[in-house]
Amino acid sequence: MAPPGIRYSDGALASVVSCLKSADALTVMPHSVVFSQRKERTITALPINIPHPERALAILRRVDAPRSPPVEQFSTFIRSSFDSLKHLIKRHEEAVVWGN
Repeated sequence: MAPPGIRYSDGALASVVSCLKSADALTVMPHSVVFSQRKERTITALPINIPHPERALAILRRVDAPRSPPVEQFSTFIRSSFDSLKHLIKRHEEAVVWGN
């Protein structure tokens, strides 16, 4: 008999990962989650491509508000940080050896 599925809604990522670590489980996770757990060696990524809708991170600003230097600096910081993270994840994806 197959174990029941676990559905987690509005839970913290740490709670979800903790729940999955305490049992043998197969789940669909964002690559960033698998990547963040790589040093613990508790998650094994399978070489299966699962199509999903494109998503984007957005910074929302009021159009009628004047631009302020702190907001511009924060926006630039966020963009550059995610650009660096994108390259780090890409390098990891190309270097990972799938399977055991």
